[in-house]
Amino acid sequence: MASASIGVIILITIIIILAIVGYYETGGFKLNKNIISVTPPPRAPPVTTKPNVTNSSYLYGCDNYDLDAKAGSSTIGACTWKGGTLGVWVSTGKMGYVNFSIVGSNNKTYVKQDYLPYSCSTFYTEFYAPAQIYYLTLNASNSTTNGPCLNNYSIITLNTSVKVLLNKTYYSVYQGDLSTGTYIGWNISGPGFGYKPLNLTYANDVGCYPKFPWENYSKTYYISSYNCSPIENTGNITSSRFLVDKPFLNLQVISPKNNLDYIEIIPSNGSTPYIKDQISTYSLSLSNGSLIGQGYKLENATIPLTSLLGKVVRLRIVQGSDQKYEYMIVGDIRMSDSPNQGSGFFDNITYAK
Repeated sequence: MASASIGVIILITIIIILAIVGYYETGGFKLNKNIISVTPPPRAPPVTTKPNVTNSSYLYGCDNYDLDAKAGSSTIGACTWKGGTLGVWVSTGKMGYVNFSIVGSNNKTYVKQDYLPYSCSTFYTEFYAPAQIYYLTLNASNSTTNGPCLNNYSIITLNTSVKVLLNKTYYSVYQGDLSTGTYIGWNISGPGFGYKPLNLTYANDVGCYPKFPWENYSKTYYISSYNCSPIENTGNITSSRFLVDKPFLNLQVISPKNNLDYIEIIPSNGSTPYIKDQISTYSLSLSNGSLIGQGYKLENATIPLTSLLGKVVRLRIVQGSDQKYEYMIVGDIRMSDSPNQGSGFFDNITYAK
């Protein structure tokens, strides 16, 4: 029994000695931070689907919201809106094109576009946006362009400005095909061309033409001074500014034979024309007011732009005649590397000296 007691006493003594040593080595049982290593958990993978956002108080408003993407990348963002009309602006920068979409929290797709090539910030469309959260997805291409706005990011912008900025310079004839069914991007002076383009398909369906149905049109909407009857007013309509980077401007046109109706290429900030083109696809008989020629067939015409390469210009269409059945219809306007000039009509082009 005595030896067992001595053993217990020795064990207790050893424990006490170790405790005292530990106390002094750790500075009073304090952990030495230098000898403890904590490995952080791995980072979460990037978000590749619609964000799970339920509290709109953490989001920016859609009335002034930008989302950008680098070349070859995709970006997803979200904003909140109390309801109303929103404008959509797009800039591809130095990337060749972008794809983008705008989807509401109700899972409805409000805007979707593939392969949009606007280099500079360009008004794309407007839409009525009910009150909810909106999710934007922007995909920027890897390809590059030589457009006038070579930013390193592609950008999509939502805001409440639904009017195109006419002082912007575009990489093509903005809204040259009038695809929105509006004159957005064009500046109207006088009532000669009405307040919106003419839908030629609809016009044919309802008998909205002077004598025969419209023929040979490649698009749907056209600048027109005929709207189921001649407007019989003068006026002009001018495009937004665009950079001439191709040698030809191709378009489709119906225009009477007179000196008052013509198409001009004018400086970006001036009115004296570089080029004036009087195209006559039909004429009006002064004796009985009947149409001579094909006043219902869209003709392909070309305006050479070689002398203007590298310049920023505007296109102006002038309806100077208010005579009944002297009307102009113009559309499908685009720059091209090759001409597309028809035949069988009069085309008189003059150049500034």
